[in-house]
Parts: sequence; C-alpha cells; structure tokens
Amino acid sequence: MSQNMLKWGAATAVIGAVLVASNFAHAAGYQLKEQGAALQGTSFAGATAKGGDMSTLFFNPAGMAQLEGNQFEVNASVISTHAEFSLESVSGGNGQLSTSGNGGDAGDVAVVPSTYAMWDINDEWNVGIAINTPFGLKTEYEDGWVGRYHALKSELMTVTINPVFSYKVNDKLSIGGGPLVQYIEGELSKNINFSVAGGSDGKSILSADDIGYGFSAGFQYDYSNDTRIGFSYRSSVDHRLKGNIDIQGTVPGAFSSSQQFKDARAHADVKTPDIASLGVYHKVNDQWAVMGDVAYTNWSVFNELRVIDDSGTQRELVDENWEDTLFLSIGTEYQVNDALNLQFGVAYDQSAVSQKDLTFRIPDADRLWVSAGIGYQFSEDTSLNLGYTHIFADDVTVTEDETNASTVPNGQVTGTYDSSVDILAVNFAMKF
Repeated sequence: MSQNMLKWGAATAVIGAVLVASNFAHAAGYQLKEQGAALQGTSFAGATAKGGDMSTLFFNPAGMAQLEGNQFEVNASVISTHAEFSLESVSGGNGQLSTSGNGGDAGDVAVVPSTYAMWDINDEWNVGIAINTPFGLKTEYEDGWVGRYHALKSELMTVTINPVFSYKVNDKLSIGGGPLVQYIEGELSKNINFSVAGGSDGKSILSADDIGYGFSAGFQYDYSNDTRIGFSYRSSVDHRLKGNIDIQGTVPGAFSSSQQFKDARAHADVKTPDIASLGVYHKVNDQWAVMGDVAYTNWSVFNELRVIDDSGTQRELVDENWEDTLFLSIGTEYQVNDALNLQFGVAYDQSAVSQKDLTFRIPDADRLWVSAGIGYQFSEDTSLNLGYTHIFADDVTVTEDETNASTVPNGQVTGTYDSSVDILAVNFAMKF
C-alpha cells in the first residue's frame, strides 16, 4: 500500500473531523486512548470486555460478535492540554540562556478522530474496518525559550487502518482479529548554539515518515448471562522513519565543514509498543453495570532515539530508557430508560518515563483520570454519545544536560511542569 493511498484513506474516513496529533500525550508515553466516545465516560473501563459499541473494533475485535446489523460510527475527541514549564536553574550554553523565557504553555487544543464500519455477515461472522490514530504527540515551545537547544517542536502522528473479523465459536466464546497497516510521520526541531563561533542561533529540523505492519487479536467469553471477560492484544510495529535534516541559519566558518551542520537525508528507528488488555463487564441488574480494565503497554521497546544521516554520522542520540506501564480503570453505567444511559469512571495511568530520563520533548507523568458520559438512542438505527474526562497529571521536574552529540553547548536546564488535560469526545453511530 502506498503512502499516498494510506493518507487518502485516513482523510476520507474521518468524515469532516480534523486530523491533528495530540498535544502533551494523554496516555502514558505518546499513546492515545481516545478511540471511542461511548467509553470515554467510563475512562475506558469495559473497553476489552463490553463489546457494546463500534470502538470494540479497535479495543477488542472479538466484541463485534455482540453487535447486530451493518453499522458505521465516527468519533471526534477535542483535547485541551496545559503544560506550563517553570524554570528552576540554568547553566552553561556559553551564556546564551540567562535571559531566556520559559517557553509558554507547550499544550494546545487538538482533535483526534476515529472511524469504524462493520458488516454483519451471518450469525457467526462479522467483518469490519477501523481507522484510528493510536499514537501521537505534540509539544511546541516559543522561540527563544531557555530549553531551545534541546527542543523546540516535537510532533508525531500515526494513522492505522485495521480490517478485522469476529467469529462466534459458540454461545459463550467469540474470537476476532486482523492485520493492521500503520503510517507514521514525525518532526523534531531545536536551535543550534553557534555563539561559541561568534554566530547567532541556527535551527535543525528533522522530518521523516514510514509505513509499518502489525496485527490485533482478542477473545471474549461469557462466563454467565451477566458477566463477560475479554482479552486483547495489539502488536508492536517496527518503523524506520526516513526523511530530511534541514539546517537553517548561517553556519559559522568554524563549523562549515562539519557533517553535523549540513543538510542531509537521515533515518531513525522507532518501534511502537505492543499492548495487552484484560477486562471484565458485569450487569448487576436491568439498570446498573460495572466494568474494569487493565492494559499493559510494553514501552521498554523505546530504549533510545538515534538519528543517523546517510553519511553514517550520528546526528542525535537520546537515551530514553522507557519502562513498561499499566493503565487501570473502573467504571459503571446506569440505564435511565430505553433511550438514555449515563457513564462514570476513573483510571490510573502510569508514566512510562522515570524521573532521571524525562526530556523536554515528552515530559511524561503519572495521571489520574475522572470521567463522565451520556448516551442517547434516537431510534433503533441511530445513537449519539458524549464523554468528558479531566486528567490530573503529577508535577514533574526535568533536567536536560549540557552534553550532546555535536560540538556546540546546549546548556544544562532544570524546570518543573504543571500539567493537566481536558477531553470532550462525541460520536455518532448508525445502522445501514
């Protein structure tokens, strides 16, 4: 599949939603959990086991067996982030950082869409397609900020196309899965401190993309008429992002012969993590249901960020040393009447980065989610869901060191991030 075909498929699928990578990643690392408004209100508790809406194509394709009729659903999550940096100390940088600013708020407002379609083949088989943005981040600081020699803009976007099937083995067991194609593109920029050679700041911009492949799979088991368990797995995807390094500004004569400061083709290897999820859904009575999920994300695959140009010169090396994480969520639903239901949920989202390995590009933190939602069935064929989440992020302190792969001084900068996130998700689903 060509990159142009994949981009076209993603663009047409969002049906009017705006595709923007997230700012200040909303789950651990750079993962995006915002894949369905019907589950936003439970903090995604029940995502693996419930199977009651089309987002199950992403979270556990076996859950399609719970759905009847041909269906289509479009989601959009409006995400407002706040990530304020407060400087604590600065040194080095050849004296260029003493009067620099804090960089403003690295957060912003973004929209993350997802789209699903399903065809009910017969009593045993369903097939469908999911188009999602499972990973993404964007942090961007003001020009002239104190950490500009470490990071200015960091942006990553993925689009995944995932055709899936479900098969109802018997009245209790359903299985599902399918291959996935993942497009990824990224941009990293920072200033270059040419003051040691009498020059003004330069700028380095790396932009690159790639296509990789993986799969998703899962099962659901009805322990009883009221209790269901589910397990799902999304594989890791290997990427070799290839693109260009663009050096902007005037390179002083002392550095003009250095490969470090020349435009070049370059690449970086990135592996998105595999994710295993286990969930339970229990119907207490005709009105109340409770649910919970545990998701394990293998973030330890992200050991380093190494950028190599086509001459073999190492242009960037950051030791990441990320750690595996757990996302724990519990929630409840209340069926007010045949048309109206309410959702509530909380979640704990573990940071993928230890204190010593935090960077300005991804100032990750432990998070607490608090969510509520409402669903309304307009008719037998159409429904709408709204979900809201506020995420409380722990304050974190980040220190970026003077050292780097080049010969110019970055400066040692230490500061604290005060961060939070608000998410409003909406979907519209219809049978056809």
